[in-house]
Amino acid sequence: MPGTDVNEELSRLVARRVAGLSMVRSVRPFPPAKPDRVVARLESDHYPSVVEAVTVDFRFGRAGEFNVVYVEHWSGETWSCRWDRHENPHSDRDHFHPPPDPNNTSREALAAVYPASQSAVVGVVFDALRERYTALWENPDEPTYPSEYGFDPGDGDWPFLRD
Repeated sequence: MPGTDVNEELSRLVARRVAGLSMVRSVRPFPPAKPDRVVARLESDHYPSVVEAVTVDFRFGRAGEFNVVYVEHWSGETWSCRWDRHENPHSDRDHFHPPPDPNNTSREALAAVYPASQSAVVGVVFDALRERYTALWENPDEPTYPSEYGFDPGDGDWPFLRD
C-alpha cells in the first residue's frame, strides 16, 4: 500500500500512460519492494547488448514533489541519474542528480527547470531517455562504460538544466 503522502491517483495515471510507450516492457504500480513508486522496466532491445536491464522508478507526492530514478544495469556496473522536486537545504527545489551515480555525495545536484505539472515531468524524463539510448547506439561496438562516463551538463541532452 502506498504511503500517505503519495499521490496515488497521479501515480496510477502515469503507470497507464507509461505502459503505452513502445520502449516500456512492463509497469508495476506500488510493488511490494517499492510501495510508494511506479516501477517501469524498459525494453532491452532499445539498448546495445552491453546494457542488461533498464528501469525507471516514479514517485509523486501530494504536495507537488516528485522523484524519478533511471538505472541502466551493465555488466557489473550501473549508470543512473535522478530528477527531483522537493525542499532541501543543499540545492534548489527542482534539481537533477547527474549520471553515472546520482548518489555521489561529492557532486552537488544541479539546478533544473521542470514543468509545473508533475505529469508533464514524465515527458521531460522520457525525452532525456530517448537522447540517452540514441547516444548509446552511436558507438555500440565500443560503448562508454559507466565507470568511464564523464557528465557534461552542456552537451545538449539535458535541456531542463538551469544555466
